[in-house]
Amino acid sequence: MAELGLNTVPPEDVAKQGSENTVGQPEAEAPKTEQTTETASVATPVADEFFDTFNKRYNTQYKGDDDLKALFELPKKVTEYESRQGEYETLKKLSEERQRKIEELESLHDPLKFFSSPESYVAEQLKIKYPNRDSSLLHEIVTTDTDKLNDFDLLVKAERLFNRNLPEGGRYVKDVLYKRYGIDADTRPEEWDGATLTQIAMDASAVREKIGALKKEVDLPKVMTAEDRERAKADSLAKREQALSPLREQFTKFEKFSLGDFEFEVPSDYKQKADDLFKGYFIDAGVEMNEENLKSAIQLRDSNFLYENFSKIKEVIAKQAQASVQEKTDRELHNENPPNTATRTDQVQDEQLPGIGKLIESLKGR
Repeated sequence: MAELGLNTVPPEDVAKQGSENTVGQPEAEAPKTEQTTETASVATPVADEFFDTFNKRYNTQYKGDDDLKALFELPKKVTEYESRQGEYETLKKLSEERQRKIEELESLHDPLKFFSSPESYVAEQLKIKYPNRDSSLLHEIVTTDTDKLNDFDLLVKAERLFNRNLPEGGRYVKDVLYKRYGIDADTRPEEWDGATLTQIAMDASAVREKIGALKKEVDLPKVMTAEDRERAKADSLAKREQALSPLREQFTKFEKFSLGDFEFEVPSDYKQKADDLFKGYFIDAGVEMNEENLKSAIQLRDSNFLYENFSKIKEVIAKQAQASVQEKTDRELHNENPPNTATRTDQVQDEQLPGIGKLIESLKGR
C-alpha cells in the first residue's frame, strides 16, 4: 500500500497523533478584530449622556448628531441669506435708479421744464431768431402782460425794440415821442389833453397787436402725457393693422405646405398660429413691410409648420417613396397590368344548358 502512496495509518491512530501533538502547548489567543472594538464603542453610553446633559441645560430635545448638524448649519444659511439680501438691495437700488433715469429721459420731452414760464420759452426762442434786437428788452416785453403797461411807456419800449441801430441805444426815443404828440416834457401825464391821450392809446393798441403777432411766431411745444403717448401708439397700431390687412389675409391663407413637388395639406388650426406670427412680426415688432422681410416671414411660417408636423410629413413622404419604388420595380419587371382578381364564375357566359324541353323535342322525331 505504501508503494501506491496511500496512507497506512488507521484513523484512530491519526486522531491520537493529533491529540498528542497539542498536549502541553498553550492555546492560541483569539485575535482582536475591529468588529470587537466597534462593538465596545457602541456599547458605551457617552453620546447619550452628552445629549441628555445638553438637552437638560438648554431645554432642547436633540437626539443625535444629525439634529445638531442642522443647528450648526444655520449660521451658514444666515450668511447666505444676508448675501442674498445684499444682492436684493443692490438690485432694488439699480431698479430705482433705472426708474429715475426713465423719468428723467421722459422729462426731456418737455422743453418747458427748463423755463420758468411758457412766456420765457417764447422769449428765448425769439432771442435766437432775432439776435440783433435788445435781448433784455425783448424778454421784458414778451414775458409781461402788455395790457397792464402804461400806453406811453409801451410805445417807448416798442420803438426801442422794433427799431435797430438807434443812436445811443434809443436814449432819445422818449423825446421823439414827446415831440410827435406835442407834449411838454415838463408836464405830468394827468395834464395831457384828451386828444393826445386818445392818440397815444390808439397807437399803443396797434403796438400790442404787433407784439402779440411777434409772440405767435413761436409755437409752444406740445407735451405728451403718458395717456397721450398710449393713445398715439394705439392709433398708430390701428392704422398699421389696417394698411397690412390685405397682406395679412394672404399670409394666413396657408392651404398647403409645399416643398418642391411635395405638398401637405395644412390643418385649419395652424392658420391662427400663422396669423399670430404675422401680427408679432410686422405689427407688434414693427418690422418694415418689404419683399425681403415678407419672404423671411413666409420661410419662418413654413419652417415652424414643418417643425410641428414633421412626424406626419415624414410618414407621408415615406409612403410616397414606397409607392414610387414599387411602381418602378413593376415597370422594370413588366408587371404593369393589375392583378386578375376575377373568379371563374365571373367569366361564365350566359349559355342555355340542355334541359327537359329539348330532350322531349328530340324524342318526338323518332
